[in-house]
Amino acid sequence: MLEGGRVRYALPFATAAVVVLVGVMSYRAVSLVQTASSWVEHTREVSSELLELQTDLLLLSRAHHTYVVLGDPSALALYQQTRGALAPRQARLRALVQDHPVNRANLLALERLIAPMVESLDHDLRPHDLAAFARTDGELDRVGALLHLMASEEDALLARRRISQQRSLTAAQYVIGGGATLALVLGLLSNLSMGRLASRREATELQRERLIGQLERRNRELDQFAYATSHDLKAPLRGVVNVAQWLEEDLGSALGPEGRRMLHLMRGRIQRMEALIEGILRFSRVGRDAVPSEAVDTGALLREVVELATPPADAAIQLPSSAPIILTQRVLLQQVLLNLVSNAFKHAGKANPHLGIEVHDLGEALEFVLHDDGPGIDPAYHQRIFRMFQTLESRDKVEGAGIGLAVVQKIVDTVGGKIGLESAVGRGATFRLAWPKRPGALGVEWNA
Repeated sequence: MLEGGRVRYALPFATAAVVVLVGVMSYRAVSLVQTASSWVEHTREVSSELLELQTDLLLLSRAHHTYVVLGDPSALALYQQTRGALAPRQARLRALVQDHPVNRANLLALERLIAPMVESLDHDLRPHDLAAFARTDGELDRVGALLHLMASEEDALLARRRISQQRSLTAAQYVIGGGATLALVLGLLSNLSMGRLASRREATELQRERLIGQLERRNRELDQFAYATSHDLKAPLRGVVNVAQWLEEDLGSALGPEGRRMLHLMRGRIQRMEALIEGILRFSRVGRDAVPSEAVDTGALLREVVELATPPADAAIQLPSSAPIILTQRVLLQQVLLNLVSNAFKHAGKANPHLGIEVHDLGEALEFVLHDDGPGIDPAYHQRIFRMFQTLESRDKVEGAGIGLAVVQKIVDTVGGKIGLESAVGRGATFRLAWPKRPGALGVEWNA
């Protein structure tokens, strides 16, 4: 057995090793939760599209019957509008069911039924032709039956994926809670020889209770995943950070280079977890906390944002020579611009990156245009990047929780602004942000 001073040196290394292991396992567990949640959302989207397709087909048949019986021009217009929406909706369904072989086959069969039915409806689209009234009723019944079958398949898949999501959440809680508890116990044991256990344990418990109380009050609008990650993960991580600080203070130079390296690795993993949690909390608080309006010099704000983003030393940055002063919520505008500028440098992927920022007066709003010469973004992902937990690159390549642009979108929606993206692979990215000059919804015609 280890005795005396040998225990003092062994426990910090054991704590660091446990925390690093927990960090790796926690990151993996959270990634599995994110994947499970995205599949649940995907299945819900398929079910929604199936319902919309069924509604369109019923509406198409009803509009056809109304026009044939009554000759009502508005029924003809509704028929043509609904007819034009069928092909895009079927295309979206084809893309969505690629992961489901059964429904992929069902969709092919469904399209073989829909095509002749719609062709028959088009052929019989004549006013007061009562003979054509019920020619497609049988086809519509078969289509409805097949749609019902596909919806049942998706419901069963959704149930399975919800079970998988819940299992991932439970596993994440056990991994992080158990690992953090073990690391905390090791750290507390290392402090027994220094006479600080009682006071620091009490301080840790008080801090933990205070944080839990704050989280319970502030995060009621978050879903089950946001609540689990913030309430169940943040407090143990804070405790581990405190233990690391105590170890470094108490051991000092006796910790040694290897011990400091292990503590550095531990802090890196914890910082990544804290960034994820803080991002979720920022997202939930947008629009709930009162932010006062003030006069903001947008030119000075842009210079401050670029400085806070810590651009690479070789970066070329072009700012507007002048920009107006507006009455707005400074903190929110700063957060949006800082996210956009930081992303441009984070994803530059090259030496000597360039970022150009322009400001245009749109009357009731200012338009901020940020253009970079980075790798660009495929148009297929332009909407995806504004969703929670969405990143286009592996987190092993670029650090990020996939929350920044979701926060940007929510802030812009809250102030009544608009944001859009113009980009293609290999051609850089241009973000256009329309921000109201004064509190209230954006009242100008503007297209991203």
